[in-house]
Amino acid sequence: MYTYDLTGTGKADIISTSAHNYGFWWSEQKDANSFVQRPLFLDPFAVAKMPASPLFPFTQGQKDLFDAVNRVRTDHFKRSPFAATEELCRMAQDHAERLAKSGDKEANIGGKYKGTVMAVNSKRFTAPEKDLKAKKDQLTPLQQFTLSLLPDNEKDRALVLPGFEIGVGAAKTDGGAIQYTLLLGDRKQFSLPSQTHALHMVDIDGDGLKDFVTGRRWWAHGPRGDAGPNDPAYLYWFQAKRGQDGMITFTPHVIDDESGVGTSFAIADMNGDGLPDVIVANKKGVHVFLQQR
Repeated sequence: MYTYDLTGTGKADIISTSAHNYGFWWSEQKDANSFVQRPLFLDPFAVAKMPASPLFPFTQGQKDLFDAVNRVRTDHFKRSPFAATEELCRMAQDHAERLAKSGDKEANIGGKYKGTVMAVNSKRFTAPEKDLKAKKDQLTPLQQFTLSLLPDNEKDRALVLPGFEIGVGAAKTDGGAIQYTLLLGDRKQFSLPSQTHALHMVDIDGDGLKDFVTGRRWWAHGPRGDAGPNDPAYLYWFQAKRGQDGMITFTPHVIDDESGVGTSFAIADMNGDGLPDVIVANKKGVHVFLQQR
């Protein structure tokens, strides 16, 4: 769910979709107590379901709407919510492999954006194999973020953060071969939660590098639907630092252990101090975390 003034009236409207539903709805605010709901776009095929965490970012000076349709491996890209048509961009099962083989910086949806891609996936991190008939371990992108990890930007890397398992890895092209490097995600190192259903890239500490924020979606699939359903609902921010070799590494910091994330969450300056704060709503309730320095 997102709030945004779509019509330029100065009133915040609501863009919403329910997890694994079939479309997006626009609730236009008429006054403080009155909204008129209408579909932005609906998927006509019953086999296609929306993901838990769509994107509504600024691209090319306007808000665009992205989502991934899991079952048919097709991503919707809509140039602004009011665009007459949608662009369907195939995100095949070998998504990460195709990105790594691209050999240039055209490494985002439909080759429209420069840079590398971070994807929140619905299966655990794995190097894609040639034969992907088995559905286990497929890379299914739900969220994409541009991020430069290399100092010279000559090679692309694709960070992969899984939705249901643990680990963040990098994929790159090296002589035509795919190499995967696990950047973090070892439970022995820290208690990175599984069920990381949503993620934001934002400069938390103001050093000019984008950090990322994620956490555990507590009871994501009910009390018996996940491994460790009652594990602490951790909320983390991962601090990005560039080393002497020019590479970026991430250091985890716990924000809270009784909130986590939902299928989406928000980062905004809630108190006007110029610092990004974190707002989450899930089965643990609604929480606001105000950053203090």
